Amino acid sequence: MLPKPIRTNLFMKKTLLSLALISITYCANAQVGVGTNTPQSTLDIKEKRTGTTNDVSAHDGLLIPKLTKVELAAKDASAYTVNQNGAIIYISNISGTPTGTSLIQVANIDAIGFYYFDGDSLVWKKLDTNTNLYSVDGVLSNNRIVTMDTKTLKFRDNFDRATDDPNVQEAFVFGEWSRIGNDINPLMVINSNRRIGLNRKAPKVTLEIESAFASSKEPSGLIIPRLTSAELSTKDLATYKRRDLTLAVPFGHDSHEGTLVYVIGDTNTGLVSPSSSSSVSYSRMQEVTKEGLYYFGFDEKWHPVGGNSVSTNIYTADGTLAGNRVVTQGTNTLSFINNSSTPSGNKVGIGTSTPAEALDVVGNVKVSSLANATNKIVYADAGGVLKLVSPEELNPPKAILNTSQSSVEQRSTIYDGPCYKTSDNTSSCTITINHYTSCAGFQTPVSTQIVVMNGINTSGTFLGTWSANFIDNKGYTNTTAIANQVAPDYPRITYSSNKANYLGSGTFNGQCNVDLVATVSTSGTVGNVKIESVKRSMYAHLVYLVGVSRTAQ
Repeated sequence: MLPKPIRTNLFMKKTLLSLALISITYCANAQVGVGTNTPQSTLDIKEKRTGTTNDVSAHDGLLIPKLTKVELAAKDASAYTVNQNGAIIYISNISGTPTGTSLIQVANIDAIGFYYFDGDSLVWKKLDTNTNLYSVDGVLSNNRIVTMDTKTLKFRDNFDRATDDPNVQEAFVFGEWSRIGNDINPLMVINSNRRIGLNRKAPKVTLEIESAFASSKEPSGLIIPRLTSAELSTKDLATYKRRDLTLAVPFGHDSHEGTLVYVIGDTNTGLVSPSSSSSVSYSRMQEVTKEGLYYFGFDEKWHPVGGNSVSTNIYTADGTLAGNRVVTQGTNTLSFINNSSTPSGNKVGIGTSTPAEALDVVGNVKVSSLANATNKIVYADAGGVLKLVSPEELNPPKAILNTSQSSVEQRSTIYDGPCYKTSDNTSSCTITINHYTSCAGFQTPVSTQIVVMNGINTSGTFLGTWSANFIDNKGYTNTTAIANQVAPDYPRITYSSNKANYLGSGTFNGQCNVDLVATVSTSGTVGNVKIESVKRSMYAHLVYLVGVSRTAQ
């Protein structure tokens, strides 16, 4: 017989085992029930209840074997094979450095939780496939939509600007991609310094945009919102506002100053049409006159970027100066050259938008180098340079030599050009000459004025017929003063219609003489005159054309 203590222990163990077996039901169809007589599956474990009431003191549940990652890695390599496919464990700790023959099998264990053994790959895999995006990376299996429904979704960093290292930035990263080698530049970054980078992983300013690959066919740049002037002018006045100066610190954070828009041409015409005066924001649109970039200013008006006028290329667009401007040439040259095949396009206007000549000036012109205190005349020299000269310098006597070795008649033109205006009865011209000959009796110069004028009748009325009149002054030959000098006998002068004859005393196959012949003609509104020298029986008639004074040009 066994001692009493031993007999007592054996009794208690048998009793407990019997009680445990009472709670387990084994069915003929190989189903086991725990806490139930009618198991509904291979193993059916029921919660503990008193009747239908939950037993609040009972520890309901199923405890799975618990191991640390280090412990599981230390298992023999043969501990888990295809025979253990589907085995479940609970990893209670992932700290420490795993070592052992099963190290490969625990490679996927990166968090505390349930894992199952995959007999195909012979590794432990996470049983919970619902990834916590705050602690684990994941891959979207399909499109996903976040419906806000009046809620706010915020992304907030924990960067403390007072204590944290400014070189270590927290950032929201969207779309990582490799640009050059291992230099990773995401599509967009928003970092804890409140900077945004597009194609830049470390933006240096508030917004930094990096171009795409140099070889990429994708366009690079920044497109500003585009509106027609009509669309912009119909915006409500409250849509764009300036800063509130009544605030203690009116930084303008609540304003729209500096807002950029690009004004494009109207849909139908492609041109920027003036805003309608009935538009809501018409008063703000006065400077919006052509396509371009505009900003909203403190004065609550739209201004072209680049100053008080649109950045205008003066070679392709008109413009208005907003202030005085100075062009300092230095050693450079400013030229206006006509490359057009149409000469009419080679014109510059000052004070006029429709110049009629190469240079058309409306108003007075000041040329400092032509300051004229002695009432000289401005003329253009042979090179076209404007200069000042006295009347005497302007028309120096011009020599016309009518000469030959023959005594026969010979003609030479002294003047041929415009004289008077046919529409003006009072117009005329005067040709002044000094002349003499090689013939005896006409070797002292005679001063002659040929006045072409309109005749009058005895009633003092203009005849409408212009003819030449000759006024002569013979030269004197005395070498000493003589009282009451008289004109020399030669040359003897006779006058006829539009002609004066000068007779010398010498002979050369006849007595020498010369005519001054005036031929008067009209051409439209201009009367012309031709003055000729006609010599006979002499070698030469020398004429100096002193000047021409005329009404017609």
